[in-house]
Amino acid sequence: MLRHAPSSVKAQMRVRALLLLWIALVFAALWTYGMPAGAASAGVGFVPPAARPVTSGEPYLHASMLDGNSVRSVHSCTLVELSGGRLRAFWYGGSREGALDVAIYTAVYDPAVRTWSRERALIDRANSQDGLQRCVQKLGNSCALLDSSGKLWLFFVTSMTGWSGSSINVTTSPDEGETWTPPRRLVTSPFLNLSTLVRNPPFQFADGTIGLPVYHEFLSKFCELLRLDGDGNVLSKQRLTQDRLAIQPAIVPFGAQEAVCLMRPTYSSPKRVIGSRTTDGGRTWSAAAPLGLTSDRSGVAGVRMPDGGLLAAARVMRKLTLSVSRDQGTTWQTVAHASEGLVAEDPNERTTYPCLLLTKAGEYHLVFTYNRREIRHMHFNQAWLDLP
Repeated sequence: MLRHAPSSVKAQMRVRALLLLWIALVFAALWTYGMPAGAASAGVGFVPPAARPVTSGEPYLHASMLDGNSVRSVHSCTLVELSGGRLRAFWYGGSREGALDVAIYTAVYDPAVRTWSRERALIDRANSQDGLQRCVQKLGNSCALLDSSGKLWLFFVTSMTGWSGSSINVTTSPDEGETWTPPRRLVTSPFLNLSTLVRNPPFQFADGTIGLPVYHEFLSKFCELLRLDGDGNVLSKQRLTQDRLAIQPAIVPFGAQEAVCLMRPTYSSPKRVIGSRTTDGGRTWSAAAPLGLTSDRSGVAGVRMPDGGLLAAARVMRKLTLSVSRDQGTTWQTVAHASEGLVAEDPNERTTYPCLLLTKAGEYHLVFTYNRREIRHMHFNQAWLDLP
């Protein structure tokens, strides 16, 4: 026979339920309003893109592969330009994504001889745990910035569980990547400081603060822009999307007040890159919406071209495609496929997670993951992009 609980027990249960609801609402409020809003709330604006030469002469394309043969699986490569036109790449690799043996690797590219140095393991579970003084189960995406003072910043993701339980960490180097400070966690959310990830490169605002595009995957998926001071402390954050629309934002400044944000779509339809724009230095952004650039829900990268155009890399039907926009992202024209002529035809080819860089010399570099086994690199000039 079922017995009814005494009224005092029911009252206690109602109190507990109300208490849990109140705690949940407090956490939600902290999550949403716990930090100052507005990544450029002081109106600092962007650093105008540097004048870069439009390389002339014969078109050229040099393809290479980063030395990542020491591990079975590699992914999520990012690039930063060093002094003298050299590039430093960072990526993670191990037996598989999320495995305990995953580490973040680095290598340097010399454009004069068009070769990569041997890879070097930079961060693994052991030294990240020692530096952070906390348990680390997974290492993931990274992104890098060489700031105006010559300090190299590396932001990277760690997690104790799945990616929805991740956090962002930062380490810096005074000598372009030869030595590094102990890593530390960024405080990006008062909601347990969880579920914030990086993917695309940071940039500097006009006042020297750092703009860090990030995204969330816990409960809901959305994009944000953080503003950090010179010590890596989060000054403010700004929501870029709503309603689980997109992740992995890539911000491309066009001037002191104008920038375009390209984002990886999370919905299967429409299969288009999500975009947003600002015309007031990042103070406000337009409502995120699908652009005319096709994508099959993979990562997207973008860079401003010397002539003012926007070059983007996105995956279409398993092929990594380069497209150009002359109206800051509204309309697009496909100009090349990254793997054409570089690899043998593979019906199961899977090219993902592109990263684009335009150097001070006006040359382009593209790195991407190929079948989760290799990091491939393309070094080309404007003349090659302009080929019919």
